[in-house]
Amino acid sequence: MNKLLDLMAETKRTEFEFVDLKKDYDSNGKPVAVFTLKEAMVEVEGSQRDQITGERINAYDVTQIKMHEEDMQELSDDEFIPDPANPKKAGKLSTDLRLDVAKSTGEVWVKATSFAVSGREMRDSRKINRRALLVEAMRKSADVSSPAPAAKPEAQKVQPVVTK
Repeated sequence: MNKLLDLMAETKRTEFEFVDLKKDYDSNGKPVAVFTLKEAMVEVEGSQRDQITGERINAYDVTQIKMHEEDMQELSDDEFIPDPANPKKAGKLSTDLRLDVAKSTGEVWVKATSFAVSGREMRDSRKINRRALLVEAMRKSADVSSPAPAAKPEAQKVQPVVTK
């Protein structure tokens, strides 16, 4: 097989060592893992762009990385390698999930789906829901404002008149 393809198969998108692992919760009450890195990352490029400059949102001198529980479920057993000296608090993460930067907070996250993609999906979903509500409101308005069609009278049977 192609050596470059072999190398690509072995290379992970995200790798970092951490010296501390804590459990926290996001603003919606969902569990979050907070990794304190062994060595700071110089720069992490995010998937989202600044609306004014068009440049990507980046984070610098990163010492902490967060990960939602649903993204943790995407990991295979061999992607998380605990440190034998401190298996519950330290180790290495080596995965094809991506690092991304939250536009609103500047925090770095390990994500299965980038913030840019999930944001687009959320906006599309809201747009579809608004359209559905508008169509439903228009239907209700049409039902209330227009009178019900009058029932057609049944045709009367006419008896032939017999004259002598």
